[in-house]
Amino acid sequence: MRHQHARAACVALAICGMAAAAEISVWTETATRRVLREAPPGNTREAHLQAARGEWEGFQVLVRSAVPIAGLDLAVSAFSGPDGAAIPAE
Repeated sequence: MRHQHARAACVALAICGMAAAAEISVWTETATRRVLREAPPGNTREAHLQAARGEWEGFQVLVRSAVPIAGLDLAVSAFSGPDGAAIPAE
């Protein structure tokens, strides 16, 4: 089985309407990991994906803040793979 590897350069976040002093944690987890509210934030900002042609592979992007977030825009960059291969973000 042929596998395609891709790395998602983590996600650019534009956070609107927040106090500058608010601390925000952003990290990624595998699709199958259950993340509880009281769990400490992770430090991984990339997702390493592997799937055969025609398959899908998921991952989670987690955002945590001590204060409510009034607005959150999320944008994903293109995925990069071995030998310069890329999957566009569109």
